[in-house]
Amino acid sequence: MASAGRAPGGGGREPAGLSRTTAAALAGVAASAAFLGLYLGAGLAWWAALGLGAAVYAGAVLVIPHRRQAFGIARAEGVTEADLRAALAQLAEAQERMARLAERAQGDDASAFRRMADLLGRIRDHHKSDPDDLRLSRRFLRSYLPRMLDSSEAYVDLAARADAGAGRLAVVGGRVRGFVPALERIERACVENDMTALEVEVEVLGEQIAARGGRP
Repeated sequence: MASAGRAPGGGGREPAGLSRTTAAALAGVAASAAFLGLYLGAGLAWWAALGLGAAVYAGAVLVIPHRRQAFGIARAEGVTEADLRAALAQLAEAQERMARLAERAQGDDASAFRRMADLLGRIRDHHKSDPDDLRLSRRFLRSYLPRMLDSSEAYVDLAARADAGAGRLAVVGGRVRGFVPALERIERACVENDMTALEVEVEVLGEQIAARGGRP
């Protein structure tokens, strides 16, 4: 899935070049060769050869191309490698938590949690292939997803209690299962690369959770 307006070749491709360690090692080899050549070959004083060797090392470090540290690489506009890794890890953890809830729940609840786990996995895959999605889903990841998980886990805990009233469980269960269509719309916006729709769906989910006070 390619982002609209992205330059050919993809903004997430790491720049070519050697690692910093390899570049420094090559510069050291060049400096050593220069020192030996000037001291032994040209007969310069050792201190003069050493100074020129140091200058060769400094120049080689600047000239030899090297890669930037991975965490500083921009994968999309306003999205670094560190941002992307954190988001992917959070989505993977959320998927696992939903899967565990599906194992504890029964009937329609179990199906809903399995569906949400699957959707979170799909959303993770979309973010991995198109980091540009992360620009508009940050609020979902930082605020709404944690509250969604907390609400779902609280509901499953409530359902396991012997004193939980059937009427209350029905209301809370309906609210939790309402997260499924919200996640489906977010996942669809990622598939269609519709940034406007993604932004709208994240806002709608936020309003949906806020209306419940963040509780199940």
